[in-house]
Amino acid sequence: DIKLIDEAKKLLGVLGECDKILNPKKTVSQIIPAYYCIKSKVSNLWNFPKVVKSSLAIGMIFYLGFLFGSMVIANLLGPLRYNIFIQTISQLGAYRFNPLPSMFDLSCVIGGLTTVLFNCYLHRRLHISSPQRNRNILLFYKLTRYGSILGVVGSIGIFFVGIFSLERMGPLGILHNLVSLVAFGGFAVYLLFISITTVKYNTKVPKVLALNGFVPIIFLVLFFILTLPFLEWLLLLSIIFSLFPLFCWVIFQ
Repeated sequence: DIKLIDEAKKLLGVLGECDKILNPKKTVSQIIPAYYCIKSKVSNLWNFPKVVKSSLAIGMIFYLGFLFGSMVIANLLGPLRYNIFIQTISQLGAYRFNPLPSMFDLSCVIGGLTTVLFNCYLHRRLHISSPQRNRNILLFYKLTRYGSILGVVGSIGIFFVGIFSLERMGPLGILHNLVSLVAFGGFAVYLLFISITTVKYNTKVPKVLALNGFVPIIFLVLFFILTLPFLEWLLLLSIIFSLFPLFCWVIFQ
């Protein structure tokens, strides 16, 4: 009986080896080849920092130009004379307020694409520049990783604000309201995480640049409570004024 048990174990071992040979386990890269293909291309992109920095600078210039340009056009040429104290930001993308709503939509699309690149590049720069290798390193990686994810989510929200503008907002405005919430919420929390990281850890990012990042979350809460158009503009401006110094640091360093 003991011999039979030993032979059975040997047979099972042989069958197990055969199964490994015939049905090898697939690696993650084999299961999701597209993800790793994109990841490798993005990694190669960092080898050309001048291209990345130029893209960020051009994207930011076009975003701000189209955004504030559409506001000026809506105020001067719009049928209802756009007013930031009365009208919401999204109404820049509606014909009844702006004769060129596509200008605002384009600014959102450009802003979304530009900030996706910025979030990824800043995440990389933070990890390269940070000397933290022994103390609270796990918290550092969590803050930067989850912060970057939220930043990308916010960027996607901005992008789709341009796609689902008030002229294409979906039934009852659900699509537009959803992507607007994702955009504002994603960036407010992202900037909070980046500010905490910069203040807490000795990264090469000047700590003074992180102070603005605590402001958007305050305006986000106030806007949710009061829902005033002017507070929405203050929220957007606080996000822009928090991002702009970081953009300059990334571009010129």
